Amino acid sequence: MEQQNQPIWAKLPEPIANLMATPWRFSLYKALTLIEQHWASNNELQSGHSHRVEIAPYKELGFPASDVRRCELQVRQRGKLRLETSFLGLYGVDAAMPHYLLEQAAGDEEVGARTRAFLDLFNHVLYCQLFQSWKKSQINLAGIGAQQFDQIVAAVFENNQSDKSKLNLISAKQTSAAGLEQVLKQALQDESLTLKDNIVEWEDITEAGKLGSKHSGFSLGGNGVLGKRVLVTGNRICIELGPMDEAEAQLYEPGGVKAKRLSQLLNWHTSTKMNWQLLVQINRQAREGTRLGAGKLGISCAIGKVNARVEKKIYSQSQF
Repeated sequence: MEQQNQPIWAKLPEPIANLMATPWRFSLYKALTLIEQHWASNNELQSGHSHRVEIAPYKELGFPASDVRRCELQVRQRGKLRLETSFLGLYGVDAAMPHYLLEQAAGDEEVGARTRAFLDLFNHVLYCQLFQSWKKSQINLAGIGAQQFDQIVAAVFENNQSDKSKLNLISAKQTSAAGLEQVLKQALQDESLTLKDNIVEWEDITEAGKLGSKHSGFSLGGNGVLGKRVLVTGNRICIELGPMDEAEAQLYEPGGVKAKRLSQLLNWHTSTKMNWQLLVQINRQAREGTRLGAGKLGISCAIGKVNARVEKKIYSQSQF
């Protein structure tokens, strides 16, 4: 196994120095994480080897006031860091072993030292394996867990892209306009986004009814409507963005990166009967008139002077 150069003992990494000075302030998982990042050799804690790190239980049988009881640098062993914990292990206060063995391992005589030395051969591997299993459960942290986290999300949502914005706040479908607005703001990272669900519009009546008919079900003052159209609200939502510059607005055009993201979220959180539209406000910069031939017509060429303005573009759901 390829090993890294030995750390500089005269100047310990700050996390390791803090761990040695106040070990009781750290949980066992946090302590092992710091040791893996700042002291252990490559893959040492994954393989269970003991090159720079030795993990063992704390021998005393007193009340375990903290998980990490001691962290010392073994100078005689070429700078090996020894971490003693009161959590689990094959001896110590938290060990699931016969009481006579615990008392023997806690002794200061030679037989106690031999017992601890023998059990420490297995203790280090036990703690390394426990640390790796903890990593699997800490799927939101960097390392093996973070990669597993992405794989779990991809499996749940049946795609290869990590859809993390569907977790936590928006793990369930949002039924309120305020909740959906916060979801879109978080996913698109745009604080200018607003969602309106009180849009009023006319809807044509396709089938006319007759008042007074027993089979029509219409009643005057109830569900009876005079005319060919009815005023309705709540059938459509409008997402407004901006004002923003032209480069950012292109991301929301049909086929753009953020446009696809917006469409996916709205399809997930809204029903199939709910229509929506997107309104993007774009800051158009002022331009001077350009002589024909100096630029591409329709792209960089402006016939006449163009004043700065805010242009509104409306996209319907069918365009996405």
